[in-house]
Amino acid sequence: MNKILFLILIGFIASEESKNIIIIGDSRIHEMGYTIFGLGDTKYYSSRYFTNYYAMITPEPVSYNDYNIQIAASQEINELISADYPIYSEVVSLLNNAPEGTNVLFHMGFNGNSLYNFNNIVNFIGKLADKYPKLNFYFVSLIGVDESYTKITNSDIKDFNKKMENRIEIVEFDNLKYKSILNEENPTEIVLGDEVVKILNYVSEGTGFFKKGYSKILDALIEGF
Repeated sequence: MNKILFLILIGFIASEESKNIIIIGDSRIHEMGYTIFGLGDTKYYSSRYFTNYYAMITPEPVSYNDYNIQIAASQEINELISADYPIYSEVVSLLNNAPEGTNVLFHMGFNGNSLYNFNNIVNFIGKLADKYPKLNFYFVSLIGVDESYTKITNSDIKDFNKKMENRIEIVEFDNLKYKSILNEENPTEIVLGDEVVKILNYVSEGTGFFKKGYSKILDALIEGF
């Protein structure tokens, strides 16, 4: 009987650990933090570039649909993935304190040159996965844009996603996977449960989304954990 109770307890603990999620990203995750969680910014200063910038980080988990979610996001991808910016150290600190089995999701928007920074992005997330073997890392597929607002095309995004998926597969990471939330790799549609969502119906200003859109994206990001 004691053995059965012990196994049940272990299963319960494992289930609780799988509910811990860290979401790392740039402009879209940054805006999601505002619209969904009401998070505010912290002002950071980069001594190398002599500039101020704003980013958000949750030192304590935020409860969302039985998940414990923490967010680390900056508006620009370069601020996030470069050790020259303090937010990078904040990300490292967040991962240092994460419980074993935490799922770490990396998701991007399109401020700055994010779509054209492939190698640096791979190096950033790949080295973090190598450094933290007890955490589960996922690069989540990029979502499309309203092409009438931006020079970025959904074909570009589709190509980037495929390139990232192939790169992660080639390296054979033990704890870094590519996670698609798209319908048949179509960047304009995401899958949420059994529903196919035309996500560009919720777009604002071309690359961002209204609150309902971010809610659907967040639900798709954490689905399955």
